[in-house]
Amino acid sequence: MKKVKVLIVDPFKKRIYEEEIGQDNLQEMQEIVGGHIEAAGSFDNGDILYVNEEGLYKDKQEFFKVGEINPDPLAGVGFVQGHDDEGAGKDATINHLDLALKVEWGR
Repeated sequence: MKKVKVLIVDPFKKRIYEEEIGQDNLQEMQEIVGGHIEAAGSFDNGDILYVNEEGLYKDKQEFFKVGEINPDPLAGVGFVQGHDDEGAGKDATINHLDLALKVEWGR
């Protein structure tokens, strides 16, 4: 299975890091966010930020914001992944530093 690079946004550790997952592997995507994935928004370069669709309902949650793509606080761990013209997953285009400059920790 082809691997793709995603950037994990972890508000519990207040850090962003890179991980490789199987291309379009839903189980691995859901493991990252701890539940069903939902697109929270997309960047100008086409990368998409995914979060747990029920993250707001979980106890002891941490939050982050990426105001450029979504004005609301996002709950739990998220990840950024790129997509090709046909919608298949590919490496995230945004780099770690650029993403870090866009993320605000907390509500």
